[in-house]
Amino acid sequence: MFGNIPESIKESYVISLFLTIISLISGMFLKRPELYVGFFSGSIISMINVYLIIIGAYKTINQGYTGQFRGMFEYLKRILIYCGGMYAVIFISRKFYPDYVINNIVATGAGFLNLKISLYINRIILKFAKKQ
Repeated sequence: MFGNIPESIKESYVISLFLTIISLISGMFLKRPELYVGFFSGSIISMINVYLIIIGAYKTINQGYTGQFRGMFEYLKRILIYCGGMYAVIFISRKFYPDYVINNIVATGAGFLNLKISLYINRIILKFAKKQ
């Protein structure tokens, strides 16, 4: 599954998974639905979509898929996943957490950035590791 992904992206996936698990556990411990509904679902969606980007790029480069339709189809698939995930969070928030709808939407948006945050953390870790 992760055979064709570069090592730095794998490390970022591990950091992202760690942040996702921390947000889930801390959200349940602190009883904050923004963390265990919003941020957690946004993080999972982000990791799925980045994986789809990597697989799409791999297929385009190594298997020779060409054409604008293929790229547009991949893009629309990822956008539909983002929209569907956001709709699911809004639906769950309205049904079970009516006081936290806006907070869950914002936390889901922050969760979408989880993999980018983990890339930044990975870069900082590598920067400090090179200095030592």
